Amino acid sequence: ADVATTLEKAIPAFKTLPPATRNQIAQQDVEVEVYDVYEVIMREGETADAFYIIEEGDALVTVHGRPVARMTAGDFFGEAALVNPTANGKRTATVTALTPLVCFRVTRTAFAVRFSDGHGTLASSFSESLKAYEEHDAAVMQLEKTDDERRRQVKGAGSFATLSPQ
Repeated sequence: ADVATTLEKAIPAFKTLPPATRNQIAQQDVEVEVYDVYEVIMREGETADAFYIIEEGDALVTVHGRPVARMTAGDFFGEAALVNPTANGKRTATVTALTPLVCFRVTRTAFAVRFSDGHGTLASSFSESLKAYEEHDAAVMQLEKTDDERRRQVKGAGSFATLSPQ
């Protein structure tokens, strides 16, 4: 598929833009990147410089080393650090290629110009993602809290446990 078609499938609001704008974005703002199996596309905690749309292949998303999602053609990632103010421009997950992977990459600058304030429909698509990420962040924090509490409760259970003080 071509870049514009992939963008339309991944971001339905993209279709609402005028054809000239869609073509300009597809031709000027998108880079094609290819990744090998097990190659890391982005790491949790790194400064975000782009977001990605998978054209072909599969990728694994991990948060704090735990698998949280598998992504495939048409899925996008990396926008959270660009739109989520609580992320402070830092990656909230690590994404690793599970198969040979072809992605369309949109830089932070192009994202800011093309996908935010000037194009309300695209901005609203990403604000929906932001809401989902905020809910995800809250769930991850709850899991971490539960794990910490469980570790404190386990006494002398083996090398994987944190022992409680006597």
